[in-house]
Amino acid sequence: MLTSRIDQLKKQFFTHVPAVCLEGALSKTHVFKETEGEPMIVRRAKAFKRHCETKTITIQPGELVVGNAGRTARTIHICPELSNNWVYEELDTMATRPQDPYAITEEQKMLFRNEIYPYWKGKTLRDYWNAQAPKPILDIISVGGVIDNDIKIECTPGDIVPEFKENIFAKGFGGIRAQAQALLETVDLNDVENYDRRDFWEAITITCDGFSILCRRHAQAARELTATEKDGTRKAELLGMAEACDAIAENPPKTFREAMQLHYFIFVGLFIEGNAGGYSPGRMDQNLYPYYKRDVEAGILTDAEALELIECMWIKFGEQIWYWNEPAATHYAGFCAFQNVCIGGVDMDGLDAVNPLSYLMLQATIDTQMVQPSLSVRLSRKEFDMMEMLMLNQKLVITKEKLLLKVWGYESDAEDNNVEVYISFLRKKLDHLHSQVKIRTIRMVGYCLEAPEEA
Repeated sequence: MLTSRIDQLKKQFFTHVPAVCLEGALSKTHVFKETEGEPMIVRRAKAFKRHCETKTITIQPGELVVGNAGRTARTIHICPELSNNWVYEELDTMATRPQDPYAITEEQKMLFRNEIYPYWKGKTLRDYWNAQAPKPILDIISVGGVIDNDIKIECTPGDIVPEFKENIFAKGFGGIRAQAQALLETVDLNDVENYDRRDFWEAITITCDGFSILCRRHAQAARELTATEKDGTRKAELLGMAEACDAIAENPPKTFREAMQLHYFIFVGLFIEGNAGGYSPGRMDQNLYPYYKRDVEAGILTDAEALELIECMWIKFGEQIWYWNEPAATHYAGFCAFQNVCIGGVDMDGLDAVNPLSYLMLQATIDTQMVQPSLSVRLSRKEFDMMEMLMLNQKLVITKEKLLLKVWGYESDAEDNNVEVYISFLRKKLDHLHSQVKIRTIRMVGYCLEAPEEA
């Protein structure tokens, strides 16, 4: 059941019409004009930092997790270095096209035509690819409907998961920057191969600077809102938000709230860096569990509070949308950025990796009914064994005693309650999948698996 906050945030979400934001495109254009001749990786890092310094910071009413790549929620962050031409060609039609339109103002059209487009003409990734592709391939593409290469050329689909546990959460931006600076100071430039390494480490330090600035600017914005906020509870939330953003500007997260916000800022950064799709949170329940566990044991976090934070995050994931041209939009409808969360399963040693966060994230997905993030649900070892037994004995009643022996073993001190808990877990996962298969309770006897009869 949704809290009043989440219900309001969902309603607020649908008031945001997908629209164009040119703040990032302008930052990138200005920086690239200023840095002609510098290494590309350093230029991109400087452009990222400039956008973090200059972008509009928006904190919406009721939010607990903050940040957007564009100026507001659901604004597309134009990356002119990827494909400048189609945006130029569709300026007058993107707001009225039948599939996935983007609102755009006349002022934005003029700005793109006069300042952004001229600089990037002939310099984009699309231009580079077209220059390298054989003419027969270009001829086939021009026909349409045969080869779709728009995603790989006009976007930056990552199909990857950032390394949170060992790097981002462990070191924070300050630690990553310090590591890069140390390597930068010791690099031997007598070896020509080290020049690329030098550029890489310099880009890392600049990027970390950008992230730190982004965090601090959100902290400042939250504090400024407290000056006019009359509701005491909301004022306290804003102050807590400011403290969290300030803390993660340099340091690793210490609390569940800080870890959640840092996690989301990483994805804001990915959208700022490029028209990103396929960058996924991955196994969030594993990465965030130590912070959840520590806060719960310290008495500073309840499951209800954790669930609400997760649901806030789920709505924020939905706010980040990528963009593409009209032909591509007909194939990939819905502004979806293909962000996937994976929960449950087993660890590298084959042991159960399901934890309380796994079920809270499952519940958040059921509650919010958001398209993003998509959810991959893995079974724990015990859940798998239990489901296997039910499937192999479909329509037959399996007693609790038999399940206990099969799943926990003869020497286990597990009780009937353990079976009931795991049956509940399986039912939640089946509900999430909208499965018609049901686990039926036979009172005083046990359980059986029921599937709909084939027509």
